[in-house]
Amino acid sequence: MNVCFKFAALLSISALAACGSDDSKSTEDMAKEGVAASEAADDASSNAETKAPDLIDEAKVAVENIADKASEAASDLTNAIPTLDTSSLDSFKSSLSDMQKLLTPEQQGALTNAMAMLAKEAVSDSGESGGSNASGLLDKAKDIAGGKSAEDIVYESMGDMMNGMSFEDILNFAEMGSE
Repeated sequence: MNVCFKFAALLSISALAACGSDDSKSTEDMAKEGVAASEAADDASSNAETKAPDLIDEAKVAVENIADKASEAASDLTNAIPTLDTSSLDSFKSSLSDMQKLLTPEQQGALTNAMAMLAKEAVSDSGESGGSNASGLLDKAKDIAGGKSAEDIVYESMGDMMNGMSFEDILNFAEMGSE
């Protein structure tokens, strides 16, 4: 193709010269410029061919770096999965709220249901053994009537067991308790 380009350039220059161009340049000068332009085009083409593999290698390295950074970010997200902090009632509620913010609406509903199941279990455990714990059941009923939330009841009854639990852990814990 470069030979065709050179031939076309020389032909064009010759045609211009034959038409009696008013330029002060001679046909020979114009032919030299045509050859120089053709050589410059060849150099540019050759330069692009030699640089292309280097550019491809650079692109591969850039893609690998991006993939590594994406993997690190995914790892950071995995490590950032919220867990329950049961060091105090406020910490428990705050960590539960933080967890809910990161869940899908379906997962939020599942977490709410799990907490309700655990609260129900906490209340029923208070009066399960008959007479000695009947007052415990009555106390829990009073707590509910007094406005205590499911979170309050779960925290009081099971907070120590739930410290550090993730969303999945809470669902599994509630399932085990309901069996």
